[in-house]
Amino acid sequence: MLILDWVSMGFLRIVSLITGMVLIFRDYYMEGEENERRFVYLVLLFVFSMWILIVSPNLLRVMLG
Repeated sequence: MLILDWVSMGFLRIVSLITGMVLIFRDYYMEGEENERRFVYLVLLFVFSMWILIVSPNLLRVMLG
């Protein structure tokens, strides 16, 4: 069970917007770096964790997710 009310959907939009801006900025900032792929994976892992944190209905699922 997930919490998908208007508040959580708003926070999901904010997290997605900031993630998009970070990934766009990454194109210019990390151009030619050898760890660019690792950075993208870490950003996406962080975003997934934020989404789990936002839509989890209780503290136990936050800890397991």
